[in-house]
Amino acid sequence: MGGGIVVSGILVVQPEEGVFKAFDARCPHLGAIVSPPKNGVVKCPAHGSTFMDVDGSRLQGSAPRGLKEIAITVRGNQILTTEAGS
Repeated sequence: MGGGIVVSGILVVQPEEGVFKAFDARCPHLGAIVSPPKNGVVKCPAHGSTFMDVDGSRLQGSAPRGLKEIAITVRGNQILTTEAGS
């Protein structure tokens, strides 16, 4: 439970056991790749914007909005974007 990983420009998080979400890992401010969450908070290392891992919403910083959610499908031990899972 908790934590996440950035793979190929996508941030995949598990905010609670059995729940997975994915977001575009590019910060909406200037496109820097965000870091995986710590204690439920995702941080942009470039200018310090922070986001909630449960929904990508903006907490603070220079980012004008939250992280863009990406639709995913979980199949066994694989997590696929909806486009890839179609």
